[in-house]
Amino acid sequence: ALERAAPPRLARALAVAAARELEEETGLTLAPPGQSAPALEVLDYVCRAVTPRYSPIRFNARFLSAPAEAARGTLAGCGELETLAWMTLEEAAGAALAPITACVLQQFSAIMALPPEARAERPLVCYQGFDQALPERPPAMPQAVRT
Repeated sequence: ALERAAPPRLARALAVAAARELEEETGLTLAPPGQSAPALEVLDYVCRAVTPRYSPIRFNARFLSAPAEAARGTLAGCGELETLAWMTLEEAAGAALAPITACVLQQFSAIMALPPEARAERPLVCYQGFDQALPERPPAMPQAVRT
């Protein structure tokens, strides 16, 4: 799904960045035992969120997921996150979350409710503002240059 939302080089860069952020912020790695490189193929695209132009804090973020069993290590934060804990989706839904985090978790829950074979073909979503889900536009294809 990430490759449907971004060109291949950007999709790979986003996956590498997500794996790196996971390790930096939680102490967990997606690298299989005995390897140092993360297993990027376990990552799945959830959605994208872009803050409105008028917001004093801006972001254009892509959210990815991985099966819990793909993560190795000891959960230990670097201090950047306020709360770091394993939670079920039900527990997370009842927690005090930033509005966009709640939207992303709802999107993730909707994806997980789909049959596995339907997940790869689902419509992709981009949150504009804090809760307006719009279809994610496919990446623009580079135009051929004539010389």
